[in-house]
Parts: sequence; C-alpha cells; structure tokens
Amino acid sequence: MNIREFRVAESQKLGEVTCYWVPGKENPSDLFTKEHKDLKHFQTLRDLMICPLEHIYNVPVVPDT
Repeated sequence: MNIREFRVAESQKLGEVTCYWVPGKENPSDLFTKEHKDLKHFQTLRDLMICPLEHIYNVPVVPDT
C-alpha cells in the first residue's frame, strides 16, 4: 500500500496527476461501494455518470416501433 501512496505523491509532484477532494454526498464512486437507502441520492449520483444517448452521439434517439 505504501508503494502506491508514494507513487501517487510522486505523480502529483511531477504534474502527471491532479487529485481532488470530493464530498461524500457528491462522490459517484459511492454507487459501487455503498448501500443506497435514499432513492433521490442514488438518482443524483447515477445522473452524474449516466447521460442520455443523444448527448453522446449528438443525434436524436428514435424509439423502437
């Protein structure tokens, strides 16, 4: 574990990575690590990571008929 921590610190000093603190309520990684009892909080985190298909391809999505 120490080797990883030192590697991250070294990478920061070299400008290879930038680390940011993210408040727990806004951290999308919670989707993978926490149980979600609050539906609104779950939906907020989900929407940070998932976007509609038309935003990715910039074209309207035609519904299946």
